[in-house]
Amino acid sequence: MATTLAQITVEQFEQMPEADEGFELVDGVLVERQMAHSDHEVVKSALTRLIGARLDPDRFELFVEAQHKVSPTSSRVPDLAVWSATDLDSVVLGRTLNRAPLMAIEVVSSERAADLQYKISQYFEAGTELVWSVYPKTRVVLAQWRDRHSVEYRSGDILDTGNVVPGLAFSVNEIFARLIRLEA
Repeated sequence: MATTLAQITVEQFEQMPEADEGFELVDGVLVERQMAHSDHEVVKSALTRLIGARLDPDRFELFVEAQHKVSPTSSRVPDLAVWSATDLDSVVLGRTLNRAPLMAIEVVSSERAADLQYKISQYFEAGTELVWSVYPKTRVVLAQWRDRHSVEYRSGDILDTGNVVPGLAFSVNEIFARLIRLEA
């Protein structure tokens, strides 16, 4: 006989201590998040610095590892998330931001490809316009837009967000510069 797990909602998840303890809620089931490797953290730090320095603070806000409700039974934690100031005006404060971000950034070090693609599809279904998947090992950034077109950026390329976050652009090399120095 198969065992069926009871599904919970984001609201129920918010009442649990696990909401603060490194879990995501995926289709009503608690899933423990993997601990990040050091290369992951070096790249996430670079992205936080690069994006934070280029965002217009009157128009956008950057969040690091915040819970985002992407469906009634799923709460996801992107490594970084960009919000428009107008979207932030509709946020209900609590453990979980009550909607998906404008843009999500995932630094990929341990997720299986199918799990990552499912997470990205949940972001898009919830209204996210752009997702960057950043790969430290291959030094590639895959940008995927909600309309399902994608662009792969490599060394020497300039990453940009199109009209999703106007003015946010920088070299792929800037993301991986410290990682390359540390590996030398």
